[in-house]
Amino acid sequence: MTISLLIRRILFFVKEASHNIKGNLFTNMVAIFTISLALTILTSFAVFFINMEDMLDTFGADVQVIVYLKEDIRSDSTSPMKEKIRSFTEVDSINYVSKEMAIQVFKNELKGQKGILDELGANPLPSSFEIGLKKPFRNSDGVRTIVAKLKVLEGIDDIHYGQEWVDRFTAFLSFFKAAGLIIGVFLLISTIFIISNTIRLTVYARKEEIDIMRLVGATESFIKTPFFIEGLFEGLAGAILAFIMFNAVRYMLLKNIPASFSSLINIPFPVTDFMIILLGIGTAMGVFGSFISLTRFLKQG
Repeated sequence: MTISLLIRRILFFVKEASHNIKGNLFTNMVAIFTISLALTILTSFAVFFINMEDMLDTFGADVQVIVYLKEDIRSDSTSPMKEKIRSFTEVDSINYVSKEMAIQVFKNELKGQKGILDELGANPLPSSFEIGLKKPFRNSDGVRTIVAKLKVLEGIDDIHYGQEWVDRFTAFLSFFKAAGLIIGVFLLISTIFIISNTIRLTVYARKEEIDIMRLVGATESFIKTPFFIEGLFEGLAGAILAFIMFNAVRYMLLKNIPASFSSLINIPFPVTDFMIILLGIGTAMGVFGSFISLTRFLKQG
């Protein structure tokens, strides 16, 4: 097949699809609106889920392991110990807190009650290491792994990591991700189902036309191609409308919800990337919905 012939066929199918859309304008408008509504719901959930996950990751940054050193540890031993701990796979950051720094922080936290420290005499607080963990290890298993490594080091008096809080945070994070995955898959399947059934309306609206084409010997690819182009157009138009609807709803929410919750509806990508992703999803779903609807229809016929 020559390029010129291919171009003529493509133009013919585009012209046919355009003619079919104009001839069934109301049905196609219903399909576009339905696709846009389904994509708006799916997009809103995806944006909320991504932002919520980022917020939980921020809370996860508070997962720390604090290593209290023995009273008699020599000051020249802390640097080699610090480098040893820094070499652990799980460690993202490590900060040495001397006895003097610890008592100063404690005094600052007491504010107007500093006088109660005057009777203590010697500084009772130990020096310590504050260890921040890398993202994949901010959970119960990651914390237990590094604690096991720390326990074999000399010069350590105690290790504190808030096991109960870490366990609860890990359990909630796992539940949130599992629930998000289940809901996301359900919404995705529902969206595809809605789109395919909506596009089926446009197929059934031209049942007689399709039957005539089959009687005169038209191939399935000849019959299907204009519908695929229609599905592409409907998905594209639905995605554009979904983008407008999503931003309109987001704008209204930003005006009426507390600022502390605004981060949950921020678009987690550059606007142009977000638009391209949405257009790609809408187009793919429109074509896929046409494929499912046509396959079922032609089998029934």
